Amino acid sequence: MSQLSFDANAFGAKMHAQSLIKLEKYDTSNFGWEDKDHFAMKYKDGNGRVFRTWRQDVSVCRQSAAILVSSKLDQDRDGYDDHLVMLASFNREKAFVTAQASVQSFKHSRESQSTPIVVAKEGIDVVTTLSQSIAACIKTILGKHSDDGFEYLSTIASINLQCMQQSIVLR
Repeated sequence: MSQLSFDANAFGAKMHAQSLIKLEKYDTSNFGWEDKDHFAMKYKDGNGRVFRTWRQDVSVCRQSAAILVSSKLDQDRDGYDDHLVMLASFNREKAFVTAQASVQSFKHSRESQSTPIVVAKEGIDVVTTLSQSIAACIKTILGKHSDDGFEYLSTIASINLQCMQQSIVLR
């Protein structure tokens, strides 16, 4: 029986191909995993804001029926490191089953917010729905303040989630 797996190098290649971000270092020997002793990739958005994606943790369900992929994203700035942790599960057809995220700001309030679990079903775009939920969490954390970089984290999450899905492999 074929096994589900996650290809971290394919993820790096997919991230490198994104137009909304630019990896700081990319070569085909490490596929963008150049930061933090090859455990993370660092990149900038179009405004020069710095983000980081850590290597994903992966768990395969019994009999390779589904795969759970989790990843931590950082926005690194001014000595603060705001975080977003994403969990996404995929079936053997590489389609989303569920997704959820948790956002934590050290710069603004040291507050955490979690999104509801997004369950994939007909008529639900998991990436868009999760991105909107992340944006709502960020808005709650910020209150009446604004922070373009922190607010852009929902877009960074969408990019990561799409690349995650494209990196699921059935071998």
